Amino acid sequence: MDGDRASTSHPCMPTRRCGSRCVDTSTTWRCEWDSRSTSASSTSAVGSVDRSARWRTSQARTSLASTTTKDRWTGPKPSTRNTGSMRGSSKATFMSMPFGEGEFDAAYAIDATCHAPDLVGVYKEVYRVLKPGGYFAGYEWCMTDLFDRNNPEHARIKREIEFGNGIADLKTTKQCKDALREAGYEVLEIGDRHDGSTVPWYEPMAPSSSLSLTAFRCSHLGRFLTRNMLWVLESIRLVPSGTCRVQKFLELAADSLAEGGKTGTFTPLYFFLVRKPLQ
Repeated sequence: MDGDRASTSHPCMPTRRCGSRCVDTSTTWRCEWDSRSTSASSTSAVGSVDRSARWRTSQARTSLASTTTKDRWTGPKPSTRNTGSMRGSSKATFMSMPFGEGEFDAAYAIDATCHAPDLVGVYKEVYRVLKPGGYFAGYEWCMTDLFDRNNPEHARIKREIEFGNGIADLKTTKQCKDALREAGYEVLEIGDRHDGSTVPWYEPMAPSSSLSLTAFRCSHLGRFLTRNMLWVLESIRLVPSGTCRVQKFLELAADSLAEGGKTGTFTPLYFFLVRKPLQ
């Protein structure tokens, strides 16, 4: 960027300065940054800056102040100085990243590592590429403490969330926390960020009000019109074959997520901030 700086933010993550090397570790998303605009649709990425640069935890602390978790970090804040430059992007599997040990200052993952076949394994892989003292933050999809494996209704909701979203096995919040510790991290902050929120995270999928376009498209009538419109378009080959099946598949995914949110047995907002020990 020739010394030029850009400031950007992800809607789910603390604000931080652009200027870092970004590698997309998701198998289905891409993250591309430049000095003027940002397309941060990547669900999982690792950022690296120069040796003196660190994750902007000072702003992260402000953003995280509202969390109700009992696990609170009160340690020192890392440097917020960033003098690095943009270095492009890479695409790889997060289970085996093509980087050496200790290459990156910080990493984040948003709604991505829940798809990993081995949660401890992906956390360890991120740990491997982080420098000592490097930070790793993310949002994990988890079954909450209210989830009861012996409850047939809870088991159905979990199974349908997994099926509708391509997840092998959703972990509980306790399993997620234990996996981070097993991978070797120091857990600085962790907890469900939805706690205390006045607006349910599943509102777009199950609107409480019908007086909006979003609510209409999620209503029975809206879904009926969508299904029939797609059937017509698929019949005259204006959309690919199988589009209707995908639409039904996505309806199941949305319904199961909303059920998980209403029963309190599932959260997509289990936030963690961890650090690789200095030694």
